[in-house]
Amino acid sequence: MGDRYQAAFILPNGFTLGGTTTWSLELGTQLQAKGERVVLINHCQDFAEAVTASSVNLDITACVHPLHPNNWFLRKSDVETYVAHYQTMLPAVFIPNYSYGAYAACAMLSLNHPDEMRVIGVAHTDMEDYYHWLVEFESIIHLFIAVSREIGDRLKVLLPHRASDIMVKPHAFISIDDQPRTYSSPDAPLRLLYGGRLTERQKRISDLVGLAALLNRQQTDFLLDIYGAGRDQGYLRSLITKLPEAAAQRITCHGQVDFDEMGSCYRKADLSILVSEYEGTSISMLESMAHGCVPLVTRVSGTAEIIDNGVNGYCFEVGEISAMSQTITNLGKSRQELSRLGANARQTVGEMSGTSDYVSWFRDCLEQTWQNTPRSWQKKRLPAFYLPLRSFLKESGYTLASKTGLHWLYALKQPARRLLGSRYV
Repeated sequence: MGDRYQAAFILPNGFTLGGTTTWSLELGTQLQAKGERVVLINHCQDFAEAVTASSVNLDITACVHPLHPNNWFLRKSDVETYVAHYQTMLPAVFIPNYSYGAYAACAMLSLNHPDEMRVIGVAHTDMEDYYHWLVEFESIIHLFIAVSREIGDRLKVLLPHRASDIMVKPHAFISIDDQPRTYSSPDAPLRLLYGGRLTERQKRISDLVGLAALLNRQQTDFLLDIYGAGRDQGYLRSLITKLPEAAAQRITCHGQVDFDEMGSCYRKADLSILVSEYEGTSISMLESMAHGCVPLVTRVSGTAEIIDNGVNGYCFEVGEISAMSQTITNLGKSRQELSRLGANARQTVGEMSGTSDYVSWFRDCLEQTWQNTPRSWQKKRLPAFYLPLRSFLKESGYTLASKTGLHWLYALKQPARRLLGSRYV
C-alpha cells in the first residue's frame, strides 16, 4: 500500500458494540500490523453508555455532525459536511459499511476526486437497506463483499452485470483461543451470554427475557450475562423487572464493554445466544465459537452454513425460544456435552479461515480495488433517501416503542404482524 492511500473504515454508529464495528476494528488492527495505513471515521455514538476506544491502536477521526448518517431527515447540506471530512482522508479506499449518508458522501466526493479514492461495498447483513444502498450507489463501488452465500446470491440477482465484482467471504478472520478451557460443573449454573446491540428490531432482545422466563419455569439453573448498548436497553431493563424475582436475579446487564474484554467474557460462558430475525454472518457467533462457547442461534443468513445441529451448536427457527430453552435445559443435565460441542465449535471456526489468510485476502482486495479504473458519480443528483412505506411504518413503530413510557407499544407487534405482515411490522 505504501503511502499512496489508506483504508478508511466508516463507523456510522461509532464504537457501539456490534459485529460491523468489531470487524472494522479487528481487521484494521491486523492490516496496520502488516504495515498498511488505516483510519477509522467515527460518526455517532447514540446509544453507547461508556464506550472507550482505549484499546484501539488505530488512527481515529471524529466526523462531528448532529445527525446520524442514516437519519431520515438527512439533507444534501448534511452530506456535504461528511464530504468535507472524508476529503481530508484522501487518498483512500473507503469502506462505508452501511448507511445512506456514508455512501452518498462517497458519491459526492467522487465528483471532484475520483482518482484519489476507491470504494468497497460490504453487505454485512441480509437486510433490504443494505441491498438498496449497494444497488443505488453501485456506479461508484469497485468491489462488493458479501458475508454469506445467501447474500452473495441475492446481490448477483440484483446486479447481474457486476457479478464478477461480487466476492463471498464470511468474517472468518477470528483468532482462535487455543488455551484449555473449562465449563460449568453440574452443581453450578449454566453460563449464557449475549453480546451485541440492544435493539428489538433485528436482534429481538425481548426473546432473551422470554428465554430466561422459560428456563426459570423449567427450573433450569442458569445465569444470563448481556453485554452491549442500544436504543432499546431501557426496554430490556423494563422487561427484566417484570420477571419473577427468581428469574430476574439470574440476568445481569453489563452495558458497553471494551472490545478486547469480550474474549474473557466468552471464555467464562458455556453458551452464546443469538435470537436475531436476520443477520449476515454473525461475528459474535464466530467469536464465541473461537473461544469454545457453544452457539445456540436462530436459522438466519450465515448460521445454517456453519452450525451443524448437535455437532458444533444448535439452530432454531426465529422465535422458537421454547425449543431453545428445552435444549439449554437438556445441556444443563448433560454437562459433558459442552466440552465436545465447544471443541467442535472452535475447530469449525479454525477450519474456515485463519486470521492471516483473511487479512492477506483483504489486502489483495484493497490493492485490486486501487488498481481499478476510477469511478465517479454520473447522475445529476443523489438518489433520495430510501424510505418505502413499509420501512417507514416499521422503523417508526420501533423508534416510538423504544422511548421511555411507550414500551407498551411493543405489545402490539405480534397482533400488527398478523394483520399487516412482517414486511410492515
